[in-house]
Amino acid sequence: MLYKTPAVIIRRVDLKNADRLIIAYTKEFGKVSLKAKSVKKETSKLKGHLELFILTYLMFAEGKNLNVVTGAETINSFHFLHSNLANLFYAYYFSEILDKMIVAPEKDIRIWNLVSESFYRLDSRQTDLEKLRKNFESSLLNYLGYGFLKDSLTFIQSICYDKIYSYKFLKLFKQNGA
Repeated sequence: MLYKTPAVIIRRVDLKNADRLIIAYTKEFGKVSLKAKSVKKETSKLKGHLELFILTYLMFAEGKNLNVVTGAETINSFHFLHSNLANLFYAYYFSEILDKMIVAPEKDIRIWNLVSESFYRLDSRQTDLEKLRKNFESSLLNYLGYGFLKDSLTFIQSICYDKIYSYKFLKLFKQNGA
């Protein structure tokens, strides 16, 4: 069976040869892990469509162990987000939280809307990044059934049994007044 869905690429892991594991949050399936065969080759037609923090139409087919990417088409490459260090830090932060908090594919249109809207806002010069971060954390926790919490980051780290490592970059960035 072949599937097609909008997705935001939230993580990539290099595999052997020229293959790559793509972790994406999708509109139709929630978080998915997909194998992209030969995507690291210079001649790969999929290479530019499977970069971090882009909105893309993903096409994939069922595989034995992992679903396999069969095609991709960029919807929005978020140029400003990728050219602005502060916004890029926040994109890493949002992606790390999504990756750690959501463990299995499960469609949730509220989370999809939160993810896609947050990335569109990260692509804007006028975005209040701290306000966006707090909204992202509290909304995600609410949608996952935890309710609204005052200290979202501490709670997120406690339920993940792990630190959110990208937060230290946000803290460092804010301390340096940038």
